[in-house]
Order: sequence, then C-alpha cells, then structure tokens
Amino acid sequence: MNVGYSTLCRNLHEWGYSQIQPRPKAVKADPVKQAGFVRTVHRLLPKKPDLWFQDETAFWADPAAYKVWALRGSKPSVPRLVTHEHVNVFGAVRPEDGRFYAFIASHGNATLFQHFLDQMQERIDPSRRTIMVLDNVRFHHRHDLKWGNIEPLYLPAYSPNLNPIETLWLVLKKRFFNGWIPCVNEPLEQRVTNAIGFYEQHPNLVQSACAITTYL
Repeated sequence: MNVGYSTLCRNLHEWGYSQIQPRPKAVKADPVKQAGFVRTVHRLLPKKPDLWFQDETAFWADPAAYKVWALRGSKPSVPRLVTHEHVNVFGAVRPEDGRFYAFIASHGNATLFQHFLDQMQERIDPSRRTIMVLDNVRFHHRHDLKWGNIEPLYLPAYSPNLNPIETLWLVLKKRFFNGWIPCVNEPLEQRVTNAIGFYEQHPNLVQSACAITTYL
C-alpha cells in the first residue's frame, strides 16, 4: 500500500510524534561517568546552591548558514566574506533565574579565565554555596587559579550535551548572526556585544533555553 507523505505526517502527529532537532552526543562520551555527573547534580539541587554553567565559544564573521523560508525550487544564498575573523567569548548562565554574564576576549587562556572568575565574584551571593559547572579545557585546571567563593564542578569528558549554556550559544548565534556579515557600521565585535547585551537583559529567554530539567 502506497501512503502519501502528507498522510504519513498527519498520522505521525496523531500518534504523538513531532519533528525534534536531536542534540548531538559525542560517541566518545562515557555514559557511566555522565550518569554519575547527573546524579551529583541531582543531589545538589535540593540544597539550592547558586549553580552556574560556564563555557567559552567563538563568533565568526562567516557564521554557519541556517535554514530560511523560501519558495520551493528556489536556491537561496547567504553572503560570505571568506575570512577567518572571529572573537572569543567567556560566559556563564544560571538556569535558576536566567541570569547571564559574558564578555569578549582576544583568546582563551588562564589569564583571561582568571579575569572572568574575578568578574563573577562580583555577581554571586557570598552567603550561598556557589558551584560552577565547566568543561575540561586545560586552563580550567590550572593549579594557580583563584576561585574565590566559586567551587568548580567539571563535566565528564565529551559532554557538551550536559551543559545548558551550549544551547544558549546556538540560540544566540541563530538569532543575531543568521545571514549577517560585518560592515563598517556594525563590526563583528559590536554585533557580539549587542547579542550578549540582549540576552543579559532578557533572562526569561535565557531561562527558557537553559531549563536544567531538559539536560539533567
């Protein structure tokens, strides 16, 4: 029996199915260690710590192309500069209330990460136990880092899928960099600054993108 595509889609919807974008999961990830990390976080949550998730990312002058609405049969295109220009960003998010802090850096190293930690000290409540979840980049493990009132909690290797800020980066890039290229009136760094500022001023959008129950 032949079934048309539209009929198949309608039946799938009636059966409770919908199209969902899968989250990438590294094949090298250790599921036992990931499960252990999730259990650790779940044991922490009832104690209501000040829980932040941290990460670094890069914003490119030639961002990846995203899907656009177009007429069937058409071949939409996006401009490209063919350049390696980019800026790096350090950021942290608190899923509890959608607080987000980030700043642009020339590159990633221990010195700039220490500056980030120093800035975070001014944004946390010293009366609460503050935990920062982060990955295993080498400079995150420097023995001379001054963590202050922050306790690091390291993700298992190859586990970006357990870090909510990864989704925020994707949402931010899609909203502000889809089809955009730098120009004299708005260079790359200014665009990144505007994007960061927008989400810092809209914690409800951050909270929606980073709901911890989605990840853990």
